[in-house]
Amino acid sequence: MKIQFLNGGLANQAFQYIFARYYELSHPGDKMFLDDSYFALHTVHNGYELEKVFGFRPHMLSQCFDEKVWAFILEERQQGKSVPQILREQQVQIQMITETGNYSHFNPFDGEVFPIPSNGYFPEILEVPGNTYYHGYWINKDWFMGYRETFLGEFTFPVITDERNLRYLEEIQTSHSVSVHVRRGDYVTLGWELDLGVYQDGLRRFVEQAQTRGQKDERTSVQEPPQVQGQPQEPPQALGQPQTQVQERPQLQGQMAAHRRASVEDGWHLFVFSDDIDWCREHARQLGFGLFPKITYVEGNVRGENYRDLQLMSQCEGMILSNSAFSYLAALLNTRRRYTLNLSDRVL
Repeated sequence: MKIQFLNGGLANQAFQYIFARYYELSHPGDKMFLDDSYFALHTVHNGYELEKVFGFRPHMLSQCFDEKVWAFILEERQQGKSVPQILREQQVQIQMITETGNYSHFNPFDGEVFPIPSNGYFPEILEVPGNTYYHGYWINKDWFMGYRETFLGEFTFPVITDERNLRYLEEIQTSHSVSVHVRRGDYVTLGWELDLGVYQDGLRRFVEQAQTRGQKDERTSVQEPPQVQGQPQEPPQALGQPQTQVQERPQLQGQMAAHRRASVEDGWHLFVFSDDIDWCREHARQLGFGLFPKITYVEGNVRGENYRDLQLMSQCEGMILSNSAFSYLAALLNTRRRYTLNLSDRVL
């Protein structure tokens, strides 16, 4: 049996799902179960969202047991034990592979533990024999790129129907839109937030490079070479190098007809996404927002609607990524992306 820990916000859940699906796609007929015991006992961020947002129905660990046994597992979990520890105490031989040191907090385990570097791509860990519990987030493009077309088909958002987000979407799709994601919230508490100067320098580099290297006339697309499922694909080209266009999914809901796009000379339209928009407004100058001729602060997608920000970011022509899994996922799902500036150390 292969089991993957499930926790965190929507983006973390998505990458854990991608990891489990990668295993199933590369091992036809086999299953990897998502350990849903965490969300049975805790509500973090907006709780479990994969089904609500993307309609996913992954294989859940709770489905492997009858109600009485699952209730026992949850009682043991409330006492601080992890699923692999509970199984081990029930004489089930199981090992753990972890990419983060915090397994001892979320999943304490006194059995055999194999640590690996964080956020790497190591498909060989899927080949270990026996019952294995995977503790990690696996935020690496290669898990996604190995089955990119499959994942692009699976990650479909709910139809946008509200006027506010339809207006944002139209502005994004009919301008030279560039998104910037400013992650605050728990990142501030944890000391993970990026400095103001990092954003300012990044936005300046985006403007300078995109404006000087971007083609000013209508850009012609080049047919992307065929890709082989199951093998990591070449990463998108860096900022300032027009990307090879991939076949686009149909535009969201088919709502937007083709519009004449403004020339690059008209400048980029900056769309600001954040879990603290008021803070972004107050620090707009220090963040470098004034470098753009037009700025739109995307707001209102709260209380369980935060995924709309992810949906809108995935439609922008340019992207300035923070160190959050949220913006990294948006970039992977974005088939319209031509320019990217990555402020994190994650490879894209």
